[in-house]
Amino acid sequence: MQKPTTSNTPQAMEVCHLSCPHPGGEHSLTYYVWGRGNSHHLICLHGLARNGRDFDDLAIKLIDQDYQVICPDLPGRGLSAHLPSDVSYSPEQYLSDMQYLLQHLKITSTDWIGSSLGGLIGMGIAAQPESPVQRLILNDIGPEIPEQAILRIGENQACLPPLDSYSSIAEWNYLRYPKSLGNLTPAQMDRLVKSDFIPLADDSLSPRVDPRIGESVRDRNGQSLDLWPWWQALKCSTLVIWGEDSDVLTLSILEKMQLLQPSMRVANLPSVDHTPSLMEAEQIELIANWLE
Repeated sequence: MQKPTTSNTPQAMEVCHLSCPHPGGEHSLTYYVWGRGNSHHLICLHGLARNGRDFDDLAIKLIDQDYQVICPDLPGRGLSAHLPSDVSYSPEQYLSDMQYLLQHLKITSTDWIGSSLGGLIGMGIAAQPESPVQRLILNDIGPEIPEQAILRIGENQACLPPLDSYSSIAEWNYLRYPKSLGNLTPAQMDRLVKSDFIPLADDSLSPRVDPRIGESVRDRNGQSLDLWPWWQALKCSTLVIWGEDSDVLTLSILEKMQLLQPSMRVANLPSVDHTPSLMEAEQIELIANWLE
């Protein structure tokens, strides 16, 4: 096993790399560590085509609450390696990577924040017997995803912004995602797009995400996702952040979740759709308060 390498960056963040197994080989997984040495662990896992830098603002807040915050880039995103063409981007591979990371870091107790796909993976980890997950925050995701939402997500992955400059991508984000990214400050949006795109030799920009990830969603042809057994198996405290305009976490799914797990808490975000950024001050504060 290759040991992780680290490089220091400002604001107490370390960039680390770990070799994780996949069928027939290994791939490099990047993860970011904030507040190394703090007493409590927190895993923050991003959405389908996102990356671990989405949680910078949240991590800066939570290291003051004695959290060591660990934010992976799933394979094919951010600084993590793409999977070989004969290895699929699947929940099984993501679960394997996260279990491998937890074992490598010797984490036996942790809290977990998962945005969209990252919440599904957190749910899968938390549903296991003797899971290390003590508290789980699901960002606009439940154990079921409607067919129409899966179709929309697949189509979105095929729709790219103009790739001539970071500023044009930022403007496109503000216009295309007003209910999730519209309130980000210019500095936050600038950091987001620079984490999402890499400059090429011809001065154009390229997404830091493997196109096969979007293809894997479109290949489902809208087939809905049903992970209710995971939800019913949860024993940990759970907070669900719900964008009230979300097509992924609908009111009917949320009500069924509450029926099966009556102790779960819901934080409603009016006029927000999928996926809340968790970069806005109010969203960061509600997470920090719940974790205190």
